[in-house]
Amino acid sequence: MLDKSDLRLMHSLCDLHKWNWSDHPVVNSLVGRHIYLSLSKDFYASQLGLVGPQSLKQVLFDGVYTERAIRLKLDEFERSNLIIRRQNEGDRRCRAAQPTDKFLELVGRHVAYCKSKLGSNFIFVGDVNH
Repeated sequence: MLDKSDLRLMHSLCDLHKWNWSDHPVVNSLVGRHIYLSLSKDFYASQLGLVGPQSLKQVLFDGVYTERAIRLKLDEFERSNLIIRRQNEGDRRCRAAQPTDKFLELVGRHVAYCKSKLGSNFIFVGDVNH
């Protein structure tokens, strides 16, 4: 049986899920959400020095979604000015996606919403890995 804190967590997760599907039309699909979260994770992991530059294939193609579905959704991201696709500077055979300011603003709104929903019921601790 779930205790009250588990119920609050589940309630917050449901609120976050609802926001995830309503905030931006391009990320309002499973493939769009996959691309949004994968690019966000890669960009911020790179900013934190956790990973080096990776190609779009390394970041996005995990076997769950077809290459065509991902390419078509990437086209939408680019038309919506969320990303800029370019050749990878380290390896000209590969392509990379650079998040735009619009993409980073979307992530900022997402983080703020997550904090507002979870922060009312949970305490955030700094770097829990150290």
